[in-house]
Amino acid sequence: MNSEACKIGFDAQESITFLVEKLEIDHREGIGQQPEEEIFKDMEALSLVGAALHTRLVQLSLWTIFLHLEMRITPILAVMELRDIRVDRAILKQTGQKLMLKIEEVEQRCHQVSGSVFNVASHVQLRSVLYQELKLDLKTGIAIPRTTKGQKSTCEAAANIS
Repeated sequence: MNSEACKIGFDAQESITFLVEKLEIDHREGIGQQPEEEIFKDMEALSLVGAALHTRLVQLSLWTIFLHLEMRITPILAVMELRDIRVDRAILKQTGQKLMLKIEEVEQRCHQVSGSVFNVASHVQLRSVLYQELKLDLKTGIAIPRTTKGQKSTCEAAANIS
């Protein structure tokens, strides 16, 4: 390996393998046995595919989900596939329903505590309730970090004011 090469992580390897297979890119067995020119051509093609994927995901507003959710669970899914772990769909559905009930309970509790009904999933509405109506940052004396747009953050770490 030359000094410009770097090791890629498991997530990247899985993504590359997926893209190569799904896009039916002509890849050869015996990596490392190809002339350097062929490897460079393959890497250039892969770079173009990666750029196209990024562009498309950004256009569909899916880049954040891909990066922070899908890429994080890729190793888990790979291990599940390698070990032939199967998921019982009925139990998965039942668990999903239980989680939805729990989410509804938490939302109702938020409405109870705040004294108003609002969309807990809305950063704008949550920010308004936490910092304008309840003034939790002032009551606790905690300096709340700001978002890139200059708004008070509603992320869990910032909102952990007990």
